[in-house]
Amino acid sequence: MSPTPVGSGARAAGMADAFVAIADDATAASWNPAGLLQLDRPELSIVGSWNAVQEDMEALRHPEFSSSHSVDNIDLNFLSLVYPVPRLLGGRNLTLSISYQKKYDFTRDVSVDFGSASLSPFGPPIVTGQQFHFRQNGGLSAISPAFAVELTHELSLGVVINFWRSTFLSDNSWEQ
Repeated sequence: MSPTPVGSGARAAGMADAFVAIADDATAASWNPAGLLQLDRPELSIVGSWNAVQEDMEALRHPEFSSSHSVDNIDLNFLSLVYPVPRLLGGRNLTLSISYQKKYDFTRDVSVDFGSASLSPFGPPIVTGQQFHFRQNGGLSAISPAFAVELTHELSLGVVINFWRSTFLSDNSWEQ
């Protein structure tokens, strides 16, 4: 058996996998709901996000459409409340959780100025200009109840269900 080389990429993947294995905070419902059992007391988690997207478009046949656009936004990405049940259920630990997570952000804002000139048989060239503007706002999010129960001292079961419904936090829609 030959040794497996360990590079920075392998260590990074291992680190991410390690968190999934221990998932010991209120975000565990997203990664490993059985990890919710590791919480000893109620916990609230709030995660914000700032997205900065730079889009470069290149049109080889129509270079006048080539452009660069950026959009950025700040929003609530994740909100979770975890409650370990203080009394054991049948001698086994039980933890409940409810969370909100924004899964997809569809925010875009693109403007393209298009100008063209054509020769006219009756005089000076004809110059036309148009502006194309595309704006889109919205996203998709889920409300996710979860629970974790200790089956044995070495084995836990975690279940999370995503409900893709509009709430006061997000209307699960987008406009163009």
